[in-house]
Amino acid sequence: MLTNNATGEVRLGVRGIVPQPGTVSNIATITAPNGAIDTNPANNTSGTIVTKVEQRLLQKLADLQLKKVLLNNEPLQTGGKAVFRITLTNAGPDSVQTIVVRDTLTGNLDLIGGIDVSAGVTHYDAVSKIVVHFPLP
Repeated sequence: MLTNNATGEVRLGVRGIVPQPGTVSNIATITAPNGAIDTNPANNTSGTIVTKVEQRLLQKLADLQLKKVLLNNEPLQTGGKAVFRITLTNAGPDSVQTIVVRDTLTGNLDLIGGIDVSAGVTHYDAVSKIVVHFPLP
């Protein structure tokens, strides 16, 4: 409460959501309560505050987790077959698209047979030994 002939400050915070780009204008005014006389009403309005609102790209928040495991239960033999499973999961909170999974085979591994995938398209380059998986569009 501000008393007669007192100096002081009252702070008021206002928050809002701006729905689209452009400008936002805001003016604050005060009015004397009933029964009071304001001797200088000329200072009861703030200046106009104009704020430019720009388009903001919303940032997606994902928590991508990649896991690669060897599925063979027994020790590998020279010339034997190693079977790996690569699993990509998203713990969120937002969904994401167009994630490319890339696996480079070490020099002592060669791809034999095919690649089984649950979704998307997989490509293998035998020269670079790189397996690339693309999601479905």
